[in-house]
Amino acid sequence: AIRRQRQMCIETGNEADANVFINGEEKGTVPLQVTLPYGTYEVEVFKDGFTSYHQTVQIESSVVHISATLG
Repeated sequence: AIRRQRQMCIETGNEADANVFINGEEKGTVPLQVTLPYGTYEVEVFKDGFTSYHQTVQIESSVVHISATLG
């Protein structure tokens, strides 16, 4: 069976170069685009000195955009 993959785009409105973790695994820094199969993912955007951003994301459409604001 073919596992369909979809795009997740993650950015921050206020901080560049924040680290992105998906399901606890570091994927890179924002802005970031990753291709993942349909499913549910725990997304964390982290940068020293700021409050982390957490969101549970369900990928069920072709593109998911996340705009994280760090506190």
